[in-house]
Amino acid sequence: MTTPAVIAPIDIVVRGPVFADLTFTGLPSMPRPGTEVWADGLTWSPGGMATQAVCAARLGSSVALVTDLGDDLLGSYLQERLSAEGVELAATSIHPDWPTPVTVSLNHDGDRAMVTRQPEPPAFSPSDRDPFRPGRDDAEPPLGFAHLGAVISSLGSEPWWQSLADRGAKVFLQTHCCVDGEFHPEQLQQLAGAFAFTPNLAEALSLTRTKDPSSALRQLGELVPLVVITLGDQGALGLNSATGETVQVPGIPVACVDATGAGDVFTASLVHAQLTGLNLTDSLRLAVLTAGLAVSRSGSASAAPHWPDLLTWRSDALAKHLTVASDYNFLEKR
Repeated sequence: MTTPAVIAPIDIVVRGPVFADLTFTGLPSMPRPGTEVWADGLTWSPGGMATQAVCAARLGSSVALVTDLGDDLLGSYLQERLSAEGVELAATSIHPDWPTPVTVSLNHDGDRAMVTRQPEPPAFSPSDRDPFRPGRDDAEPPLGFAHLGAVISSLGSEPWWQSLADRGAKVFLQTHCCVDGEFHPEQLQQLAGAFAFTPNLAEALSLTRTKDPSSALRQLGELVPLVVITLGDQGALGLNSATGETVQVPGIPVACVDATGAGDVFTASLVHAQLTGLNLTDSLRLAVLTAGLAVSRSGSASAAPHWPDLLTWRSDALAKHLTVASDYNFLEKR
C-alpha cells in the first residue's frame, strides 16, 4: 500500500469510494433470468466520487481525490484516466491483492439498474486512513490547508473533514446509497460543522420525515448554512439560511440517456460555483445545466461536461430562441 503524500494547495478535496463503471445503454428491456438482451451502447468510465472530482476539474477547479484503488488492471485504468483529467492522486492509496470496485449500470426507458462489487478495503492505521488527521508528523500541513477551499464528503461517514472545516474549508455533504433504501433522522446530527447539504427530494423527505420539499428545506436549513434539494428533471431548490433567500431553478429539457452520476455532477458543479463567487441562483443554474448535459450522455465521470460544452449549449439555446437561454448569460462572463 502506498502512503498518502503531501500535495500542492488545491481548491477541492473529494473523499470516498471510486468504481470502474461499465454502462450499457439502449437496452430494449431489462434482462430476466435465462434471457439475453443486446445493448446499443457501452461506456467505461471512472465512477463514484471520481465523478465529482472529474466534473470539478473540467469546470476549472484544482481537485484532489482521496480514495482506495486496487493494484490491478482496473486500478491502473482509473489512475490513468483521473490523472489525464488533472485530478491529484497523491493522497490515494493503492492496495496489492485487493480488487478495484466495479459497477455495471443497465439503462432502459429512462431508469437504470446497477450491479456493484465493492470489497471491504484492507485495514488501515489511523494515519493511513486519514491523511488529514491533525497531529501528523509531516513536515508541512497536508494539502496546503490555508489554500483549501472546499471538501466533498458523504453523510454517514466519519466526520474526517472537521479539522479542515475548522481551518475555513467549506464542507459539502451529500447522501450515499443505503442498502435498505431508508434514511434516518438521527443521521442529521452528522451535519454539524458542514457548510452545505445536497440531498435529492426522496432523501430530504426521508431524513426530515416531512411531506413536501419546502418543509424539508426549512428543517434542514436549521442545521447548515446552505441547503440544496435536487428535484430530478424539475431542477433544484435552494436555501441560504443566513439570509433566508429561497431559490428554485427549473430543469433544462434534455433526452435522458444515462442518469448514472447526475447527482455527483450536480454537487461538484455547485461546489465550483460557490468557490468562484456565483450567487445562489446562478450556482443552482450551473449545477442544473451540467447535470442535465451529463444525463444526455453515457457514462458517469466521462459524461461530465467541459466549460466549452456549456457555452455551446447556450449558443444552441439562443439560436432556437429558447427563453431559458437568457438565464445563462452569466456563462459568458466566467
